[in-house]
Amino acid sequence: MHNRGIVLRAIVALAAIVSLAGCSSLTAGAGGSGLGASAGSEIAREALQTPTAPTDGLCWQISYAEFLQEPEVANGVEVPCSSAHQAYTFVVNSLASDLQRADAASAANQSCGASYNTLFPNNIDAYRILLSETLPSVTQWAAGERWVRCDVQETAAGSLFRNPTFADLPTKFSIFVSSYTTSPSAYAMCIDEPGTTAVTGPAIGTGAIIADCTSAQWRLEPSPDLPDAPGVPYPGYTGLYPYMHAHCGALYDTATIRGWIFYPDNAHWTAGSRDFECWVGSR
Repeated sequence: MHNRGIVLRAIVALAAIVSLAGCSSLTAGAGGSGLGASAGSEIAREALQTPTAPTDGLCWQISYAEFLQEPEVANGVEVPCSSAHQAYTFVVNSLASDLQRADAASAANQSCGASYNTLFPNNIDAYRILLSETLPSVTQWAAGERWVRCDVQETAAGSLFRNPTFADLPTKFSIFVSSYTTSPSAYAMCIDEPGTTAVTGPAIGTGAIIADCTSAQWRLEPSPDLPDAPGVPYPGYTGLYPYMHAHCGALYDTATIRGWIFYPDNAHWTAGSRDFECWVGSR
């Protein structure tokens, strides 16, 4: 399972205490400062050229607001990797030629997720590394382009959990991968949250700040999505408890650590949310 940053995109859960735990531009013709008599044929030749997909190894300046627009809107501004940048394109994958646009977002996520997992194995708790996908524009799609651009970003310590900034990344992507391979725990998600204590538990509100896990109040533990089959009615807390306890309280709750869970309410379950989060902190 790869981390897509769902937790940071929209946490739409209620809390419960676990008691045991765009378009391609057209170029002017030769000589050209504008469209001449042969403009129609020139434009036709441009439109019929083989579409050119982006390439891997690109670097981007990007904001969290831009990140939230993927996969339909191109993310960020391309910059040289020698300058400050907050995203890498680590691979560009091809999608099926007969894929329908309505199914493209899901296919893009699966494609990028598979590539992501080869670079960041055992990454279920690396919540500070976010994966995003960018699809061709609607115009490019209509022209036959079927690629997906796969990028990674890293949320910055000290920024707001609900509205983070992205950290500047190393010049070379290989350095970033090596850093993760050497110290995967450095990319876990921890927060400090003013007003919360061991008694209240985390609120994961607007004041929560991404923090160093060596001293933070709260840590997000590996939290797989809640299982379900399409159309299953909302099971409520009682129905969800066995799964949530097995993946939170039973694993992390100790004499000194307490587990806290966040899970969908009825409305969000009906809307398709299956997010489950296990947060832990000192008793």
